[in-house]
Amino acid sequence: MVADDYELRGKVMRKGDRVFQMLAAANRDPEIFAEPDCFDIARADSSRHVTFGFGIHFCIGAPLARLEGQVAFPILLERLEGVRSLADRAQVAGSGAPWEETGRLIARFHREGLEHADLNAHNILLDGNGRGWLIDFDRGRMRIPATGWREANLRRLLRSLLKLRGQRSVEEVEKDFSRLRRAYELSWNRGC
Repeated sequence: MVADDYELRGKVMRKGDRVFQMLAAANRDPEIFAEPDCFDIARADSSRHVTFGFGIHFCIGAPLARLEGQVAFPILLERLEGVRSLADRAQVAGSGAPWEETGRLIARFHREGLEHADLNAHNILLDGNGRGWLIDFDRGRMRIPATGWREANLRRLLRSLLKLRGQRSVEEVEKDFSRLRRAYELSWNRGC
């Protein structure tokens, strides 16, 4: 209920009027988001979303929703025939893992300016035909492609591969990573 006459964005509300605050369209506010009706997972201003609310109105179900994603994704992955993470493929196949395909995949994402803040061997999925996907972009963001963040991203992936090396030597992992890196550079330089 409006306590006193009030004007908000050209709309006059009179004392005694009933008002209702609705957050259903909060992530589609044209004053906050460019092209608010367009679904764009790479939206530069995506960190300003209020999907789970904020402050005192933060959704108590947010941790459950995130947990559901962590449980549902592995089940979905099991049902996608032949799709495995780079971590799995590296542990099973070693130097026979799709290193070049992975390098080209990362270069395509980087060329678009998409930084994966948690790029690791578990977040790179590949099928038996060399098709790949990067997943888990909850902290990803758009960047200018020609900056140093790409190098940091690739170093993070190398650290991940070294942690998961199992019985393989550091030299073997670094040799495989150099194959990934060469394919990355070739793809980056070609612009694809």
